[in-house]
Amino acid sequence: SSDLRMVEMRIAMLAELAERKRTEELLRVSEQRFRALIENSSDAIALFNLKGEILYASPSTPQVLGYTPEEFVALNSLDILHPDDRDSVRDHIKASLNQPCVGITAESRVLHKSGEWRWMEATFTNLLREPSVGAFVNNYRDISERKEAADALREREEQLRLSPDRRLRTATD
Repeated sequence: SSDLRMVEMRIAMLAELAERKRTEELLRVSEQRFRALIENSSDAIALFNLKGEILYASPSTPQVLGYTPEEFVALNSLDILHPDDRDSVRDHIKASLNQPCVGITAESRVLHKSGEWRWMEATFTNLLREPSVGAFVNNYRDISERKEAADALREREEQLRLSPDRRLRTATD
């Protein structure tokens, strides 16, 4: 009876060990998948706190803003926002405080490492209460070319609208 009990205990321990190994392997695969997605994304991700301190910068940060992740984390997010856009971004972040886990999108100019202002589209998600994150998540992408194309189109439309000979101009363009 005690031998049978010992065999049952060993079988239970082996089953538990096998389950633990399976769980660890699933976790390892999941982490690899997550890492591959983050490292190969054309969008960048930053985590920041209520003070604007950047806590994490994804590997795609240099492609979007020119800063290495280490350089970016040393910055304060408010310091690299265009002065004219700071209030709007603060308003979006405040709105995010009242809507945890909901993405709120904003457009603003951010200082690229080269010194030029680049237009970014950012989606802020408040995950402050999520224990594994504890921060705002900012998924952002450079939309400067899109903004420039839209501005050029608006200018062209305005020129055509103000032109005394609109029909002739549009027919020959």
